[in-house]
Amino acid sequence: MIHSIKSHFKFLSVVKELFAARGDKPAGGRRKVRIGLEALEDRAVPAALGPVVSGFVFNDANSNGQRDAGEAALAGVNMELRTPMGVMVGSATTDSTGQYRFDQDMSAGTSSKSIAQKLVFENLKGAWSGQSSINAFNPALGTLTQVDLKVNGKVTTSVKVENLDTDASTAKLALNNKLFVLGPSGTIEGLAGPNLYSATMAAFDGSVDFGGASGFNPGARTMDVISTSQVTAAQGLSAWTGTGMVNLRAAARGTSVQESNTNLMSSITTQGRLELEVVYNFIPSRMLQAGSYLVVEPVQPSGYLDGFESIGTTVLPGTIGTDSVGITLGLNGLSNVNFGEVKAASLRGTSYIDAMADGVLNAGDYGAEGAMVRLSGIADTGAVVSQELVVGYDGRFEFTDLRPGTYKVISTLLDKNVAGSTKAGNLGGTVSTLTVSGIKVKSGDAGVEYQFGQYVGAGLSGTVYADMNGNGWQDADEQGIAGQTVQLTGGASKSVITDEFGWFEFGDLKPGVYTVANPTSGSWLAQSARAGAAGGVVANTFEQIQQITLGSGTVGESYLFGKALKSSISGVVFLDANKNGVRDAGEVGVSGVTLRLAGNNDLGQIVSMTTVSALGGHYSFNPLRSGSYSVTQVTPNGYTSSSAKTGNLGGSVLSSTTMTVSLNTNQDGVNYDFALIQNAVALPLSKRMFLAGVRR
Repeated sequence: MIHSIKSHFKFLSVVKELFAARGDKPAGGRRKVRIGLEALEDRAVPAALGPVVSGFVFNDANSNGQRDAGEAALAGVNMELRTPMGVMVGSATTDSTGQYRFDQDMSAGTSSKSIAQKLVFENLKGAWSGQSSINAFNPALGTLTQVDLKVNGKVTTSVKVENLDTDASTAKLALNNKLFVLGPSGTIEGLAGPNLYSATMAAFDGSVDFGGASGFNPGARTMDVISTSQVTAAQGLSAWTGTGMVNLRAAARGTSVQESNTNLMSSITTQGRLELEVVYNFIPSRMLQAGSYLVVEPVQPSGYLDGFESIGTTVLPGTIGTDSVGITLGLNGLSNVNFGEVKAASLRGTSYIDAMADGVLNAGDYGAEGAMVRLSGIADTGAVVSQELVVGYDGRFEFTDLRPGTYKVISTLLDKNVAGSTKAGNLGGTVSTLTVSGIKVKSGDAGVEYQFGQYVGAGLSGTVYADMNGNGWQDADEQGIAGQTVQLTGGASKSVITDEFGWFEFGDLKPGVYTVANPTSGSWLAQSARAGAAGGVVANTFEQIQQITLGSGTVGESYLFGKALKSSISGVVFLDANKNGVRDAGEVGVSGVTLRLAGNNDLGQIVSMTTVSALGGHYSFNPLRSGSYSVTQVTPNGYTSSSAKTGNLGGSVLSSTTMTVSLNTNQDGVNYDFALIQNAVALPLSKRMFLAGVRR
């Protein structure tokens, strides 16, 4: 006997790995149950065709973070997709267009996984009295290999029998109950039984109440139902696969067999409860899942520096130096996750010894080995850049892996060297001593021929001394003269003052041809001069040594300037009132009288000087070298020359207006005097007559 009664069910869900239950009760009163897919690492279920991450790696020539027209693609760059925890999901290499693409999760592996869902049907009393649905296996998760169906239920049966005959009855009853589930791939059933009963009943007592002596009512009996099955055939697996729901129906059915010697009336009630567990066994898909990722460029392309990253037209600040972009991947994927790379720039040149000091890097020049070359500046990122290196024997230097920016290059001097010519290279810049500043460097620029010349300084030194014996050598007893001015002209113009020992020195000189001079000053006259170690030509005035050739590193020593103290001749022009040729007390000097000196000095030079007597009649010829001289007084109008008188150094009087004197070094001839007589004044005739009359 089969009983079919409207059934009700209660839905329970069990989640294995990925699923969770969600139930909604519509207005109609019947409960419908849906199984939702819970997030795996916070990722939503993708569509059958998974999302794709893609972008480009390119040469960002203008460093703006956008791929502009003409900016070249970079092929062969390795890229990685990682989880936020750093687990690599995928790897790719940019193609000839610079594009990379991620569409698979390489971390998914090939080990089988399972997802379980569980339904519970309550109060099953008839054919297909329970209805529900679960999530089909989503193919985006992988490949379904087997569906395990596990039935675990209970069937409760109530049996009541009444003997309707007038005779006593002996009866036997056998019940077989089943639970059924109808799914997309067929029916699953579980058997409970058989359930056996035996009863002895008296003759019918006139009341069909399944009680009394003629009735049999043993009460309800419950039996377990357990059944398992698998779906492995392709067609059956296909029925369980999709992006929607799988509908399921359940039923409880019972059959009975009675044996008796009388007529019986029986009442059999069957009620079932069924738990169904559906387990999807699958190989996980490598399709990307939506969620959070990092796109990483693990190795910088050779010859390039990190630029800005961008997503679409949005440049991502702060990404220089990270080579990583955090993304949130949706079901529709994400494109144009782009990595701009800046082609590394460089600056190179030479720090050299300019052997000829001609300002040109020639074949004979050589590297300033040991010189420090420093680069500093501000890169396009705002970062302060500072690098330095020491040049080798060839003097070459090169700063590589430079970002776009503005830079300055400086070369240091080697000890005792002198700064030479500095030359900016092909990228330009502002030149100053051993410095090129304001060098504008763009992506990929190669700055060349920045040259920093220096040379080994030459030197020249010597002494100014008192050459007392005039032999042109500084003898042991001849002292240096302090405070003398020594001048250098030619390759450089300098001036120094001799120290307490008469020593002078010029250092850090550029190679070239020079003249050193010690002009006459103070109470000293040039007596002699002698060229030193670097040679030269002594001027016949002894005040200069010319044509001194100094090469790189030449030290010209022992240049000598011998000096002699000056000599002089002085005296007085006076009015000789008593005409005795001697200046007596009360005889006044005559000012404004012209005097001339002539002669030859010890250098063979013709000397000619003129002076005028000062207030008091004094005159002086100074400075004079040793030599033979004549002094001549030019008699002024209204006077007559009376006499000439030699002074302390003697000499000869040639006339009342001229005398001679010979001078040695450091001699002052004094009292070389000239006497004048004032001429009488002629009176007018009338005055003479008056005076004559008076005399009478």
